[in-house]
Amino acid sequence: MSQRDPGSDGNERPGCQACEFDKGSRPQPSPGDYGLAEMLGALEFPELVIVGGHIGYPWTAEMISLATKYPSVYIDTSAYKASRYPRELVDYLRGHGRHKVLFGSDHPAWPAADCLQDLPSLGPDDQTADLFLHGNAERVFALPARLPLREPAPDSTS
Repeated sequence: MSQRDPGSDGNERPGCQACEFDKGSRPQPSPGDYGLAEMLGALEFPELVIVGGHIGYPWTAEMISLATKYPSVYIDTSAYKASRYPRELVDYLRGHGRHKVLFGSDHPAWPAADCLQDLPSLGPDDQTADLFLHGNAERVFALPARLPLREPAPDSTS
């Protein structure tokens, strides 16, 4: 047994081990809130996938630093419309963080269509938009690749 994980027998098991910390957007922390100190579980359990919710606000810069430093730390955008993403997150998404940010909406309170209405104005290229909207989640959570929304049209040349 490992000191890091008392229940571990040392054998690797396939599958996705992930947790999401609701970083929240309350102006005052409340008892039981997970702070960035808890995010440092990435040091102790590097195989654990950690997703910081709600863009890490009000600690977005720190969340970006953690996602940049630790391969298993990611950021989601739940509870935010694209028009409200902080500039530092937009820059990260369009730059070296394109593989580290996952779309989230908080549906039904924030429907996905409402959250994504202004995404084109942020200027992501097609690859970044695909990664953000589905590709990163598929990879991080070991999901099957996105299926086409409709069958391709039959080839009329045959």
